[in-house]
Amino acid sequence: MPHFRVKTYGDEYNLSVAFRVFETMETENPKRHLTGHTVNFKITIACHDVDENLEVMSSFSWLEEWLFTKWRNTVIVDVADPYLDEFRNMEKLDLLKLFEIDGTGVHAFAKEVLSYGSIYIKRNTDNRCWIASVECTVGNETGVYMGDI
Repeated sequence: MPHFRVKTYGDEYNLSVAFRVFETMETENPKRHLTGHTVNFKITIACHDVDENLEVMSSFSWLEEWLFTKWRNTVIVDVADPYLDEFRNMEKLDLLKLFEIDGTGVHAFAKEVLSYGSIYIKRNTDNRCWIASVECTVGNETGVYMGDI
């Protein structure tokens, strides 16, 4: 039976991003514009055997460093956004910090954190630990992306 540890990154971590949803570029669709949001994450780490300190995982500094680099004061743009090159040009001019991912919104954000975190955790715990799930909340929307259990 697996052991679990839950790590939450709420408002106190100031993970603030701007993103847009471009699927419908109609003028009356307000989601086509960049809007700023606070992003919260709840990450569940699992393992079958605890470490020598009787913990699932003791240090999350690597994850916090990545979250602060990628999810703080950042513009998130979908890799399929038709204006991606314009955003890249603004980054070259040092007008914004760009983070390109596959999709925008709570489910895409949860998947991105799970994808990045899974690689790191498995590699640095000799496959002892893994991410069971990532929950992302933006405003009143929450999305969950499940890993292995």
